[in-house]
Amino acid sequence: MSQAVKITESPDHFLLQIEPLQDTSTSHLKQWLKESHSFIQEKMIEYGGIYFKGFDVETAQDFEDIAIEIDPHLCDRHPFNCSTRTWHTKYTCEVANPNIKKSLIPKGMHNEDAYVGKIPKTIFFHPLEPSKEGGETLVADCRKIYRLLPEKLKKKLRGKAMRNDLVMHDEALLVNGRIPKSMEAIEQLGASHNSKETVRISDNLTRFRFEIPAVINCEGCPDPVWFNLIYIAPTLSYNTYIDTWFAYSHLGGCLNKLRAIRIIFSTLYKDIKFWVKSLFNRNPEDPNYLSEVGHYSLTDGTKISFWERVQINLAIWKSAAVVPLKKGEIVALDNRLTSHGRMPFKGRRVFLAALGSLMDVSPA
Repeated sequence: MSQAVKITESPDHFLLQIEPLQDTSTSHLKQWLKESHSFIQEKMIEYGGIYFKGFDVETAQDFEDIAIEIDPHLCDRHPFNCSTRTWHTKYTCEVANPNIKKSLIPKGMHNEDAYVGKIPKTIFFHPLEPSKEGGETLVADCRKIYRLLPEKLKKKLRGKAMRNDLVMHDEALLVNGRIPKSMEAIEQLGASHNSKETVRISDNLTRFRFEIPAVINCEGCPDPVWFNLIYIAPTLSYNTYIDTWFAYSHLGGCLNKLRAIRIIFSTLYKDIKFWVKSLFNRNPEDPNYLSEVGHYSLTDGTKISFWERVQINLAIWKSAAVVPLKKGEIVALDNRLTSHGRMPFKGRRVFLAALGSLMDVSPA
């Protein structure tokens, strides 16, 4: 096994790094994964993910084939987040619109679908066309995040659940690959994904109520693991301001810090305008209306303060690393143990994702 690939730990990130010794082809990597399934599963837990660096995975189908060797039960069309995505194969889709040529704001760290009752166990990323500048993949170690939280906050969150009221328009919701035609089908969908309450609130909108553990246990991990989106700001997105500051600080230099300050104030101005406008003119019947980032709170009514949300976000960035995925490479993440995000970018960016089998999470 060790003669077929080079297996190392990188000083630049916490993921296990696997590189080809000579053969960079998809067929070689696929065969090696087939022979090393138990090893891969063990290392996914130990490291939180694997960076397959220096390989030549050329097509979406090649990417899917590799992902299936790691998780044979990939998920197609997750009903709560995949209806508007562009699909390349049965199990691979674009993570964002490639026509968006620039994003000065980073995508904050998150565990995929941590706002609903079932999550993909693994998530895979592969750049078909990396952006010319920036766009690197961010990863954060959820075990380290929990260790860095103040003891008082750990005690407050242990054994608690986060409530999220997710409101979705029919045209953004999929039931068995189709837009739902009946409330019965929608209720069955909610129940299958552990919705505590599924309520029709208008002709086109349904509210799903999910309760997600604030901290989870994971097999092979002796300590609790941070998991959920309770740090997301309920009104102004100050977590985005924190993400912007740390992302540009990572790039280094005074100029990038000045850019961060300018972007933060520009974003704050837009947030205030949107917030004021929404108080008087909100149109939830818009088919694009999707409240993924809803009113997150603890189910027992415990309040999460501004400073506690900031402490969580700071712990996330202290646990973060940058993975500069290049064309042909793949990163595979355990979605419970590793959060992911994206650095700011310029230029066309075609990035594919594949989701692993859906599962429940176990509260700590």
